[in-house]
Amino acid sequence: MLRFFLTGLGCAVLVSVAVAASPEDWQQCSEGRGDTDARHAACTRILNDKAVVGADRARAHFVRGAIQVVKGNPQGALPDLDRAIEFKPDDATFHLWRGRAQG
Repeated sequence: MLRFFLTGLGCAVLVSVAVAASPEDWQQCSEGRGDTDARHAACTRILNDKAVVGADRARAHFVRGAIQVVKGNPQGALPDLDRAIEFKPDDATFHLWRGRAQG
């Protein structure tokens, strides 16, 4: 019984460990060109890194939202654009793209 508990505990610890965003993720997310699915995935990996805060987190949310707008999914962009604005409310570009997504 103790072995099962410790195994389960080990799995829980393993699952909760966040992977740091790589320099390649940052480059791919913020590039502004290339495969939009790969860019979206890179931004998501950045946002999964709990150490990413403030303006950096705002930027990753913004890029991920802008990608959704460009791909024709403006409603899907709104949550990310809203989060970007929460982190950096004075960024006019974030508001512009949110307006674009809202229609």
